[in-house]
Amino acid sequence: MTRAPGGARPSGPRGRRLVGNLRDYEDDRLGFLLAARDSYGDAAAFDDRTTIVSSGKIAQQILLNRERAFDIHEDYLQRACRLARSRRPSRCAAT
Repeated sequence: MTRAPGGARPSGPRGRRLVGNLRDYEDDRLGFLLAARDSYGDAAAFDDRTTIVSSGKIAQQILLNRERAFDIHEDYLQRACRLARSRRPSRCAAT
């Protein structure tokens, strides 16, 4: 996984051994996403490579500069954590 500078990564559901969160997500996609938002805030880690962003404002800021939005050198994940923390403190854990 490519991490944001400083290792910032949002917290998220732990998942099951071997399959992680995939089975729970496949069983009830909307329910899973809503529960992740309610439990972990606007940014939640789905697995080691995927982050769920539940805030339109945060998503807009991540995608605002489209040509660099998915550049692995950008700190978008760290920015998402910072914005989520401003809404709900202690939602992102440094790893």
